[in-house]
Amino acid sequence: MLKVSDHLVTARNIARGATKMELKLIMGAALALTLGGCVSSSKALRNTNGDLITCKASGYGWLGAPVALINQGDCLRKYRQQGYYALDEDPNLPKVAASALKYQTGVRLSLPAGWVAQPLTAGQVSSGFKLYGVSQTLDASVMLSTVKKSAISDFDSYVSSRRKAAQSVGTENTVTELELNEVGGYTRASYGASLTLANVRYRYAYTIIRGASEIVIITVWSTAGNFDAIKPELDNLVNSLEGV
Repeated sequence: MLKVSDHLVTARNIARGATKMELKLIMGAALALTLGGCVSSSKALRNTNGDLITCKASGYGWLGAPVALINQGDCLRKYRQQGYYALDEDPNLPKVAASALKYQTGVRLSLPAGWVAQPLTAGQVSSGFKLYGVSQTLDASVMLSTVKKSAISDFDSYVSSRRKAAQSVGTENTVTELELNEVGGYTRASYGASLTLANVRYRYAYTIIRGASEIVIITVWSTAGNFDAIKPELDNLVNSLEGV
């Protein structure tokens, strides 16, 4: 049976070319090999055309698990060399310091009946996400993220960069014009997008609010055929934001 050090050496070889987040995943899995002998992980990547691929690792035992990790590492390197990037690494998104994203916020979005909060991944938390909710009745989802206002020197440029990033998601993508309003004393930017993912047509609505100390980003979405019918309820959800 391989020792912990053997697994870690294998993991370091696999991790060449991986990002810091992927490196943590791979090294953690290497330790799991010794403790449990099993590994199962996946990493989704996409390119600027909206094409999605997933690099998976699933194996058992002192041989099967390391081989699975090697295959996943090869997959990640191959597609990164072709210009693919992780879903939380969109190159069009503005670069913000981690300390301005990963922190406790006082902003709250209360999910109404029929909505269920979903667990956030480590990558989502590091990217500033605070809430991911799914409606069991409306076939809709919502995501709430925040960033410290002090980290954004130009709100208009920040909004424009996020709108540009929305244009790179999926295929057959169209993004509406940006609307700016003053609501409750705060600047509120909004725009929408229609796109295709995995042969399914979706519509998204983005709301970005410049609050007292934070910038709040709320994204709601549903299938295209369903969106207009439930839009009033989605608007009510966005307007229920507190603590701005």
